[in-house]
Amino acid sequence: MEVDEEMEVEKMVEEQIEEEEETDEEEIEEEELYETIKYLLMAIQAIVHVLKEFIITFGQLIERLLNRRSITMEGYNYIHKVLKEDCPEDFLQRYRM
Repeated sequence: MEVDEEMEVEKMVEEQIEEEEETDEEEIEEEELYETIKYLLMAIQAIVHVLKEFIITFGQLIERLLNRRSITMEGYNYIHKVLKEDCPEDFLQRYRM
């Protein structure tokens, strides 16, 4: 009878150890899930920040052309001639210099 009782106690201890291991595994999985959610939220926040900056930057009117043509020698001479004049403000405003 003592052997049977010892076996039952051993069985109970083994079952308890198995339950604790399962609980530990579940806790680890849950922690990994929360960590993954945390990283996803951080990524979403970063994307929202970039989009917000993009909207602020490009939501306004673009004041100059994106593709400027190169200046010829004739154009270069014209620009410097006008800049040497007494009132180049109109020129500067028109050509956004």
